[in-house]
Amino acid sequence: MFFVVSGFIITRLIASRPGGLFNPDFGEFYSRRIGRIIPPLVFVCLIGLMFIYFFSSKSHAFDLIFHTPKAPDFWISIVTFTFNWYRIFSTDLQAKNTIGMYWGILWSLCVEEQFYLFYPLLLKYLRNEKNLILFLSTLIILGPVSGELFFIFFPNYTSLEKIDLSNFSFIAIGCLLYLSSIRCKEFLSKNHGKCLQLCFIGIFLIFIFYWHQYVSINYWWFFWGPIFFEPWTSTFLAFGVFFFLLGGLHLDFFNSKYWSFLGWVGKLSYGGYLYHMFILYLLWPFFTGRNEWFDFFIFAVVTFSWAELSYRYFEIPSNLFIRKLFNH
Repeated sequence: MFFVVSGFIITRLIASRPGGLFNPDFGEFYSRRIGRIIPPLVFVCLIGLMFIYFFSSKSHAFDLIFHTPKAPDFWISIVTFTFNWYRIFSTDLQAKNTIGMYWGILWSLCVEEQFYLFYPLLLKYLRNEKNLILFLSTLIILGPVSGELFFIFFPNYTSLEKIDLSNFSFIAIGCLLYLSSIRCKEFLSKNHGKCLQLCFIGIFLIFIFYWHQYVSINYWWFFWGPIFFEPWTSTFLAFGVFFFLLGGLHLDFFNSKYWSFLGWVGKLSYGGYLYHMFILYLLWPFFTGRNEWFDFFIFAVVTFSWAELSYRYFEIPSNLFIRKLFNH
């Protein structure tokens, strides 16, 4: 879901600028990305290094969250946004298989930034919607196919779910969602029944394919899964998000003020994503033996509170400073 929403938002952002979708302002786009991504990421890396060198512990919690490979190529992969490839192809099996969760979550950020590094250039090259749709459709098909081929030819790799083409295809579905929402806007705005149908189709796909994503003890799924469904499970799940959002974007119900809090969650999502492992480590001693639902509630409140402070007093000022610096 994260990659689909990301593709939609970035495509909408580029299209909303004066140059339009196929004439992006490279300086503005890349300064926005650098200002949004780099300052919190640097801060998180500094927090991680501080804990490793000054607050190191032999506890299970510390090792699970902060364990860090000593090889230089690990840090190179963080700096160059190629950590997902490090997880796949690093020859140091022990190091890459014991990376702490604090660093392990960064693979998805790397996938996203690799795609957006070339996306504006690609839009400029493709020049029109027809070419873009053809490219996105090809990428969507190649995603699960490439993932299946890697599993066939490299069966001993355990991190192939982080291979780029598979996740690029989810971002492509999000980009296609934006194009579809614009093209179908007039029709769907006048046909709320069709919007509801799209939402229900999306919910059905999400329920079916999420429920069976890691399940093989199911007779009909066991029969069909290895033949057709299994390589495409995540793709169908992404299309479930696609259909739900395509319908929901044109329903007044989802545009009401009662859903405005989701905008707040969206603004803090990047900070929550980066900081949540740090928060989990700090709260770990208080969670032992308690009710997991209550623990999750406290964890969510503390994480988003920290993310709110970071967003308001650090991320926004640093973002504006970097954008001003680049655009002068």
